[in-house]
Amino acid sequence: MSDDTNKSLTTTKLQTSLPRVHVRAALGGCLKGVNFFAHRMSCPQGEVVEPHVEQTIADSVKLTRDHQHARWDQDPPFRRGFHAKSNGVVKATFKINDDIDEDLRVGVFAQPGHEYQAWIRFSNGNQFPQNDEAMDTRGMAIKLMGVPGAKLGLPHTDGFEAEAQTQDFIMMAGYSCFFVASAAEYVKFQEAPSSGSYYLNQAKPDRAHRMREFLIAFQNSGIAPATPTDCRYFSLAPYKLGEGAMKYSVWQTGGPKPPPFDKADPNFLRKGLAQQLSEGALTMTFAIQKRVEGSNMPLEDWTIEWRESDSPYRAAATITIEPQDIDAEERRVFGDSLSYNPWHSLPEHRPLGQIGKLRGVVYQNSRQLRHFENEERWGEPTDFESGLPKPPPTSPEIGDADG
Repeated sequence: MSDDTNKSLTTTKLQTSLPRVHVRAALGGCLKGVNFFAHRMSCPQGEVVEPHVEQTIADSVKLTRDHQHARWDQDPPFRRGFHAKSNGVVKATFKINDDIDEDLRVGVFAQPGHEYQAWIRFSNGNQFPQNDEAMDTRGMAIKLMGVPGAKLGLPHTDGFEAEAQTQDFIMMAGYSCFFVASAAEYVKFQEAPSSGSYYLNQAKPDRAHRMREFLIAFQNSGIAPATPTDCRYFSLAPYKLGEGAMKYSVWQTGGPKPPPFDKADPNFLRKGLAQQLSEGALTMTFAIQKRVEGSNMPLEDWTIEWRESDSPYRAAATITIEPQDIDAEERRVFGDSLSYNPWHSLPEHRPLGQIGKLRGVVYQNSRQLRHFENEERWGEPTDFESGLPKPPPTSPEIGDADG
């Protein structure tokens, strides 16, 4: 979410002055302390429309596109606005647990035992592909296929392929909170010359709040795992669960253990995943944290932790990734063309909050520009055997002819 390689979620000084594992442990302890007090602050619990939110979203779209163009000038091809480096795209099955709790049986989770085909993309968060050892966010995006029902759309987009039979879930590893509290603050983060200047160069009234955000950002950009499945992923953002709301989380529960890895190899995350899959199938649990009315579980301020003591994560589905070749050229090309968006969704799982709306529009505009500049096919797959159905867009602008 930045315009150059220097804009990471931590500073070079923090990465090199002390062993990172000790720095992270120390700051993690600080974060627990500040979140204890954050839970005692009053904040709106429901959705609140920010002033001038449409202009805020337009500003974020422009900043993201400007950053994409700047990176393309330095290092073509045209890359994603976020999570540029893939650590592997895998075929998977996503089976709703037979014993899923009754109150979670909503939307894609409505039918116990139902199994979806899925494409899962593991990634690094930086806008430039970089060495896996660098401190960075780690992403996991799931695209379910064969999901019936009309999907969501947003203003200023092409409708998000409203009739497509897909559902996306997007997560990051590390901590369960987002690193800014509002859509307007997210744009300020994009505008800052560095993440350090955003978090640290603040007037006194905002400094304490910014330090809490900084600690969250540091936790979310921690030391690289051995493989992409060797960490726990969180949605960070809230979503509808029918008439209620949820967050979700994924972690590995079975299969080959992470192999030893060589930090000198810049792509050890992909190689580790490939080795795991050469040894056997991996299983992961998809769990839901349901929002409890009366608890401090806000929909707008994503920096406030939804405490598991108020509502624990409950297993809802099992992901199975069978052995497969993730390095085949055809798989790499297909994976580079896939797009994920939290608004590729049933209404029962609509993204909540103004940052959620901003993400939808920004991701879709970023996708349109990337496919246009790279002359890539796009659209939503229907099963493992189908490719992407649409020819390259004929315009980089959402809403124009798509060829």
